[in-house]
Amino acid sequence: MSRYSIAVNGRTYLVELLERRGGALSFSIEGIRYTVEVAATTSPTSVAPKQSVNARLTGPQEIRAPIPGIISEVRVAPGDTVTSDSTLVVIEAMKMENPIKAPRPGTVSKVHVSKGREVLSGHLLVEIE
Repeated sequence: MSRYSIAVNGRTYLVELLERRGGALSFSIEGIRYTVEVAATTSPTSVAPKQSVNARLTGPQEIRAPIPGIISEVRVAPGDTVTSDSTLVVIEAMKMENPIKAPRPGTVSKVHVSKGREVLSGHLLVEIE
């Protein structure tokens, strides 16, 4: 697993490479897991991205568990306004508390977990608009 710090439009994101299987690359940005198909190309300009990183950080967004564990805290409720890096929930895994933070500012539209609930990796935690 490799970690990178990537700057996009003046904002720095922590990106963690999770796995690569064939043409599929899985990575985590600010605790949110993404999987993309990687195609070989002879020139970096020959493949245009379908969607920019900024486009992914606007509109409704699902925040999912990056790891399995137990929800030890839920710090938000529907209607709450959050800022970038606000802690939404805390997952306890292997006796460590892992804060799950908002990747961008917005309003919490739904909370899908409660304190004490066990979650698997990828489980939907919170939705932000």
